[in-house]
Parts: sequence; structure tokens; C-alpha cells
Amino acid sequence: MPGAGTAGEGDAVAGGVAQPGVARLALVAIALLLGGIGLVAYACSEDAGPVGPFSPYLRLGPAAGAAALKRDLEGEFLPGTPAGPLVRRLEGMGMNCDAYAARAARPVCVARVDLRERRVARVEVLVREDAGGLIGVVPDITVTRP
Repeated sequence: MPGAGTAGEGDAVAGGVAQPGVARLALVAIALLLGGIGLVAYACSEDAGPVGPFSPYLRLGPAAGAAALKRDLEGEFLPGTPAGPLVRRLEGMGMNCDAYAARAARPVCVARVDLRERRVARVEVLVREDAGGLIGVVPDITVTRP
């Protein structure tokens, strides 16, 4: 008999007409499923991290990043050489070295890097020098939430 429902055609159909609320329930279920997949994908995704000259150091973490920055800078700028080229290099990396000119006793260069999840990294490099030239550098990296 045409139009008559038979057993096994589905519980959501009564006389060939979908019961009210089934489509909405299906949409909610699909939205929850897609939201769950998106949440898992976001949580498991690798943090792209900051992009810029400090990104290799920031990915290592504050302590290891500061040690790697010290190693790289002291490998490029040897003790006894003038500190000017080092300061220009740090400024080229985006650091503010105005304090270098203002406080010759303890010259310092500072950079601020915005990270993911509202965190901020502060990269500071203390330039140690005397009359004979560069003695060394003391980098420090701190990560905070503002």
C-alpha cells in the first residue's frame, strides 16, 4: 500500500513525515562532533611559535635559549673586540639598545616578543665591556603573562 510506513523504515518517520526536532538534533550532533574534532586538532597541533630572529632561542625555553644565545653571540664577537658591532647586531635583531648609550657602566639591550596564549618573552642582553673591549655577554630570557 503506497504511503503506508512499514516496520524498519526508521523511527523518525511517522506516516512518511519526519518527526519535529530530528533535523535540529542531527545538526547539534554534527556541530558537537566537528567542534570536538577541532578542539582535539588544536590541542594536538604543534605550536608554530614566534617568528623572528629570537625564535630558535625561545623554542628552547628560557634557560637553554639564553645559553644558546650566549654561545652564538660570543662565538661571533670575541672577547677584546669593540662592543659596537655587537650592539649593532643586537639592534638588527630588533633589540632596543638605547640603554647602551645612556648607561655605559652596564650597557643592556632589550627586546619584547609576543608569544601564543597572551604570553610575552623579554630578551635582555647585558654587554660586559671594559677599556680593552668586549668581555662577554649575559643574556636573559623571561616569559610572563601580562
